[in-house]
Amino acid sequence: NLIHDLASGVSAIYVTPNARGNGAGQALVKATEAKSLAWGCRYHLWSAKPGSALQRLCERAGYPAQEISYSKEHA
Repeated sequence: NLIHDLASGVSAIYVTPNARGNGAGQALVKATEAKSLAWGCRYHLWSAKPGSALQRLCERAGYPAQEISYSKEHA
């Protein structure tokens, strides 16, 4: 039997400046986890810039870093 694991990912979340520092970001992370589980996803993927608020949120939520991405802008 083949088992297919579903994964979900979020391309962006944004917390307005006046809502920051009150747990809004953490609530968004938890809400996306809950929706992923409801859809039957086993994995949830986040992509965060180093040192960003999202990186800190993911670390607090128990997401270990999996890989490093590289990008380059050409003029």
